[in-house]
Amino acid sequence: MADIDYQKEKVSFWRMFFFFWLTTIIGLIAFLFNKFDRLSETKLILINITLIILIIFLLLTSIKLKKEIEKLKDL
Repeated sequence: MADIDYQKEKVSFWRMFFFFWLTTIIGLIAFLFNKFDRLSETKLILINITLIILIIFLLLTSIKLKKEIEKLKDL
């Protein structure tokens, strides 16, 4: 496999993770809006912590994706 093909696969892999995290965040926010009245305070705190962790994962994935795209430009 040529280097450029390998790099393209890495970019598509990280792009998939980026959209996975983004979809998970949107789904969790939608769940929160639908069930907000029925959730206990403990569950709301756990959902907020989970959202913060997912946002951190999203940011780290986007940084890694940007680096991989820059490597692709060099090839």
